[in-house]
Amino acid sequence: MSIREEEKFIIFVKSFLLFLKPIINGVGNYSIEPQTRNSDRMDLVIYYRGEQNILELKLWRGKSYNERGEKQLSGYLDYFQMKKRLHVKF
Repeated sequence: MSIREEEKFIIFVKSFLLFLKPIINGVGNYSIEPQTRNSDRMDLVIYYRGEQNILELKLWRGKSYNERGEKQLSGYLDYFQMKKRLHVKF
């Protein structure tokens, strides 16, 4: 990832969290890059109204990169025995 892409990604994540905060305020929370027990690092986990929601945030870099992100997210969902999928791409 180039410096410019990384800066754009950081701006996107911060903007997304600013958008999200008033929605979950008082009834939820979020964690940035929490680790699973097997040391995998998720991008964002939102705890809202008693539910845990895992979000994978990716820059669009083509189909194969996207497929790797989908596989990564599927692994997290399998690990936590979850079905809901939130894969945010830009």
